[in-house]
Amino acid sequence: GARGGEIMTISKRISGGFATSLAFIIIIGAFSFWITAYLIDTNRRVTDTYELLLNLEIVYANLNDVQRGLRGYVIAGKEDPWLNPYHAALKNIPVRMQRVDASAEGKHARELLEIKKQTGETLLVFKRYVDLRKDPDKGFETAVEEIKKMEGQKGLDRISDLIEAIRSVEVAALASQKKDAEKSASVTQWAIGLATVSALLVLGVGGYLMVRSIISPLQKLPEGTQKISQGELSYRVNLTSQDEVGELARAFDRMCAKRQQAHEAM
Repeated sequence: GARGGEIMTISKRISGGFATSLAFIIIIGAFSFWITAYLIDTNRRVTDTYELLLNLEIVYANLNDVQRGLRGYVIAGKEDPWLNPYHAALKNIPVRMQRVDASAEGKHARELLEIKKQTGETLLVFKRYVDLRKDPDKGFETAVEEIKKMEGQKGLDRISDLIEAIRSVEVAALASQKKDAEKSASVTQWAIGLATVSALLVLGVGGYLMVRSIISPLQKLPEGTQKISQGELSYRVNLTSQDEVGELARAFDRMCAKRQQAHEAM
């Protein structure tokens, strides 16, 4: 009955040691996985931020190129090459704005909506410059007077201010994310190192105590055998451990007792 319930067998001790080792490995692995996932997500957000700012800068650069080209067109009156940036921007800007939306992931909704509005209005102003210049009689003078109103430049300035506002927020967020990532990496390094050392200590001490709990009692059996062979029939090992070694020792003591009783009966 004792073997099935109360006895802590050697096999259970060994199983407990392996279970402890496995628990440490699982804990270290789970913690490492969580930190790795966090760092990957941080890297993704950093990449999205750079993509967002890059595409906004390209949109703004395209609009500036259009404005410079339009001024050349107004002066020279020739579409090629002065209107090439204008035609390229009409194709390129919508694509870039789609990438901006994908990178923003819902952030800066108000600012991005205003940038799209200002971009559309500025392109319409530029188109008006083009249409006015095409008048063969007063195209040059009319277009110049319209450009002097600075509507296109005001649109560009507004877009620039909005982009700068987004950049300020994103740069601050990047700094915070970098700091958090560095802190997490440092904590991970220390945690894994500490957990590894702790696991080694637990396994080392636990293994030593386990081996000692098995070897020390077993060493008493040869000693008892020697004493019995020398005639000390009253010698007993007297182990109380509740495992296979204790069972073996008690069996040895019972054998010695029976031998002593048989000897005394002679």
